[in-house]
Amino acid sequence: MRTQFGWHIIKVTGRDKREIKIIDLALKIRASGQTVESAFKKAQDFWIFSESEGFEKAAENSKYHVSKLLSSKKQDQIPGIGQSDAVTNFAFANKLGVISEPIYVRDGVIVIKTSNIRKEGVRPLEEVKGILKSMAIKQKKNGKGPRAGRRFLQTLSLPATLF
Repeated sequence: MRTQFGWHIIKVTGRDKREIKIIDLALKIRASGQTVESAFKKAQDFWIFSESEGFEKAAENSKYHVSKLLSSKKQDQIPGIGQSDAVTNFAFANKLGVISEPIYVRDGVIVIKTSNIRKEGVRPLEEVKGILKSMAIKQKKNGKGPRAGRRFLQTLSLPATLF
């Protein structure tokens, strides 16, 4: 049997006519109001420090991990966040280097900084190389083989030596 975790081999060692009843009690764990408020206060402190020290320095001093998120359109899903109108509205409305006040997102609170503004057009090869490679690997795993990968690359006018 194949699941999202891989292949599972199940050996049937016997059978009978018993019936069982199962109730699914899975509950989604949500942060309490106090936890969310505490996270928001920490984000506000970080924002204040980032305004004076700089975003990267404040993150380093606070031992926070900084992630770079790419969003090319307002309606894009943001990895790790999902779709957030507040985040994309801030990103698309502000100039380079502007730091946001804390923003509530699906799983917490974030502070963001616009670190790059790219004009519309073709994305640089270095930016899409990883995406293309993972797409080609996925196609190969799905049995599409190297010909499908080459056709895909030809439609993008990229050299087949990318992989």
